[in-house]
Amino acid sequence: SPSLNVALYGGAAALGVWDEGEEQHGLGYGGGIATYCFAPGCESHVGAAVGGGFSLDGSGELLAGSVEATVGLTPRLKFIGEANYAGLDEGSGDDYLFLGFLGGRVYRREFAIDLGLTYGHESNDSNDFSDGEWFPWFKLTYRASAK
Repeated sequence: SPSLNVALYGGAAALGVWDEGEEQHGLGYGGGIATYCFAPGCESHVGAAVGGGFSLDGSGELLAGSVEATVGLTPRLKFIGEANYAGLDEGSGDDYLFLGFLGGRVYRREFAIDLGLTYGHESNDSNDFSDGEWFPWFKLTYRASAK
């Protein structure tokens, strides 16, 4: 039967950008997530999250939100689509960052590893992302459920 689950989450993410030489971006984050599962086991679901974080190089803080939809392919593999939005405070003014993700998720109850492609767009002129380009994505997530 369908169910609604609420949990805390935390993790670290890394994004490699190879437009003008190799660059890497990373962040640590934590927050809460609500997930509506369509069936027992939650192989297919929709969810929303809100949280905060910091860049691993110390250049800023953020408030972030995301929505996702997943379709279970096997008991431990999902297809996932995700949209993430972050408001960044980098000391020199506020900016925003949007990341769209398509890929696969290998998971267990507490851990998930996402591999796929992401589309990035940001509000400033730092050229970290080029509109219309996709980049490789890896994300590791740990969830501690309050059941």
